[in-house]
Amino acid sequence: MQKSDFSEIIGYDRVKEELCIIGDMFSNPAKYEKIGATVPKGILLEGEPGIGKTTFAETFMAASGVNTYVIRRNKDTVAFLEEINRVFMEAKENAPSIILLDDMDKFVKDKDSFEEFTTVQACIDSVQKSTVLVIATVNNLGIIPPSLVRSGRFDRIIQMLIGEADSQAGNYWKYLIKNENITIDVEDEDISKLFYAYSPSMVKSILNDALILVAFKNEDSISKEDLLKAYLKCEQRLYESSDKYDEKELLEIAFHEAGHAVMMETLNPGSIGIVTVEGSSFESTGFVRQGVEIKNPEHLLQITLAGKYAEEKYSNRASKGATQDLNRYDAELNRMMLYDGYYGIKYIENDLNTASEMFKEELLLEKRRVTERLSKEVKDILEDNWSTVERMAKELAVKKALLASDIKRLMEAA
Repeated sequence: MQKSDFSEIIGYDRVKEELCIIGDMFSNPAKYEKIGATVPKGILLEGEPGIGKTTFAETFMAASGVNTYVIRRNKDTVAFLEEINRVFMEAKENAPSIILLDDMDKFVKDKDSFEEFTTVQACIDSVQKSTVLVIATVNNLGIIPPSLVRSGRFDRIIQMLIGEADSQAGNYWKYLIKNENITIDVEDEDISKLFYAYSPSMVKSILNDALILVAFKNEDSISKEDLLKAYLKCEQRLYESSDKYDEKELLEIAFHEAGHAVMMETLNPGSIGIVTVEGSSFESTGFVRQGVEIKNPEHLLQITLAGKYAEEKYSNRASKGATQDLNRYDAELNRMMLYDGYYGIKYIENDLNTASEMFKEELLLEKRRVTERLSKEVKDILEDNWSTVERMAKELAVKKALLASDIKRLMEAA
């Protein structure tokens, strides 16, 4: 098995390498057993829904060239248990073979009964001496009994993370637009950064909605407007249109988001995926999403503060969005100090209420020092780039959303 077998899947090089090694072990067990290496009997792919676990498993099975079987929970308990036993028996009789237990964490319907997992465990044990490999996909590993996750059963756990595809993640859309009759009238970099760190299912859903809009209008090209409408509807679950605001309110929102955006671009040039004044289920009055990874945690704190200070400089007041930003800032600073040990403070207990009064006072003083320093730096940066904030806010209020190329143009005009 080669990495080229997974060519239709963007990113996840570590996962591909692990599966290639396991595929070779499964196909050529003798060369591994000869030197005492144990061939895994079970692979468990863990990760959030829609990240591509089933796609990886199905691609692996297709590339193996052996008999394959798939078990999904779509029957009542009695019939489902019978199916599990039947499939394992057939796989054993037709070995070499591979069995996929898709969404195995959903096999159990009754929280007080683990009969399905018990049956899976017994069936795995029954094929121990056969050339049968079992693959399972799970969203929540915590539901799986420890007895299943051990050597001889699921002895290889591969975790998949949404952001693991890094810069390649946003390019998945290129594999989905294969119809020669359809073009995208949006710059590649804009699309790639817009989809940064998104799962394949998210990208597919957004592009499908954009294609629906194109077909409805009897057109043959996806415009920036089509893509943004689909993005906000599909991924951000748009529920509050900026059309509800008057001109003054809309400008206040635009200055808030422009503050975030200019701070992000000043500290990390080329990092924005989208900035918009449209509301979503996550942000009721607009949001900024990064299009590349921002590794400096202090930069993230400064970006969070920037919206409030930009808004205050423009209108001399702070909105609900500014309050939400401050709450996020405080929560993130607490996490950095208490659990990651930033600024010389680390607290290892689970409950801060058990900490001494002296520790709490030390924590509070250090938070004030850090916040005063970061706030001054944010205000200075915004002051130095205020003309850019103004230009961006005014354009944002008109266009409602700006992508990477728009931000680059505005920043370079400074």
